[in-house]
Amino acid sequence: VSLNSNSLIGNFCTKGRAGNEFNRVIGVLDQPYVKDGDIFYPLMDNDFFYSPVKVVNVSESLRKKSTVIDDTFETDGSQCVLLDNDKNRQFITYEVGPEEFENLGDKAPEIYALVENGVENEIEVFPKRMKGADENLIFAPYGGAMFKHPGRNVVAQLMSGINYILFFDFEKNKHFAIHQKGTPSFDDEYPGLGRNEMFFTDAAVSDDYLFALYWNEGNEWESNTQDNRPEILVFDWKGNVVGGCRVAERIACIEYDAARNVI
Repeated sequence: VSLNSNSLIGNFCTKGRAGNEFNRVIGVLDQPYVKDGDIFYPLMDNDFFYSPVKVVNVSESLRKKSTVIDDTFETDGSQCVLLDNDKNRQFITYEVGPEEFENLGDKAPEIYALVENGVENEIEVFPKRMKGADENLIFAPYGGAMFKHPGRNVVAQLMSGINYILFFDFEKNKHFAIHQKGTPSFDDEYPGLGRNEMFFTDAAVSDDYLFALYWNEGNEWESNTQDNRPEILVFDWKGNVVGGCRVAERIACIEYDAARNVI
């Protein structure tokens, strides 16, 4: 969609099994980037038994009016971020399999790893599993979409089931978290999701800021009160809150237009 004309200018990634088609697109790589003047967008094609990542050349697709795939590669992650926009440097997360539950002990069931040229090195993020996250809710505290800084190897993961944002700075080789005071932490007992609660549900990024779509009381779709409208919270890439506002509509997704400096 063009924000200049407010009109549809292309429709790609059609359903199918050809090399430039997708069985089912999963947007777990929210990481468009520019290379040699063209816009590229990696998308995972979920084929159940085989889920390759296909890198769509959006600019060339617009020129040719059909989907142009620049590259196809594999990843072991249920989420994947390309550091330096390079398929050989992947920051991934994935859940342990059911057969590994018995051997987890106190370990969290979500694995974080840096994969460089096929070699995986695990990153310790959670020292232990959150209390109360039993077999039925074992993954609930750990879900959240990841967003990469547009030009740096810094990644933010916005947790959907708990009030946290995790930051991974691969340039300084460190990671840290921010957490809303007064809400459960990973050291507390997990309260569960009694309602259809999701806290951070989407985000947009700029060179200076992370714009987070946040539901203070959880995303309870059955309610239609003003208090249950989301906020857009603005953070810098050091994790500091620098602003925000409550929006009037129950929006689901946000993006940032760098050319106009608007969300």
